Amino acid sequence: MDLTIESATVNPRTGEVIISGTVTCSEPATAFVNISVTQPVGRLKSVQGFANTSLPCDEDGESYTTSAFASSGTFKPGNAVLQGLLTACDPFGCGQEITPPQAISLRPQK
Repeated sequence: MDLTIESATVNPRTGEVIISGTVTCSEPATAFVNISVTQPVGRLKSVQGFANTSLPCDEDGESYTTSAFASSGTFKPGNAVLQGLLTACDPFGCGQEITPPQAISLRPQK
């Protein structure tokens, strides 16, 4: 199984981060995608939020789009770190994959 984070944009008015990517599973399964978004604010603070979605997953890959709002504060255009957790379940059990933290520039949504 594999989880990619391909793009992330932010709505400057609402602070909503829109994240898109692909999930791939070796066998048909249900994929649960969880992505954390952390954005530094100044030198000592950060804003954090979480995005979640579920979708069918197979060897051909499936695209996903999900969104996150900050739990306190507001996301803005600029640097952020995203990290994903993919849990894929079929009738025989579940497996997990954690992506390494990925630095990304949140660009304004058009």
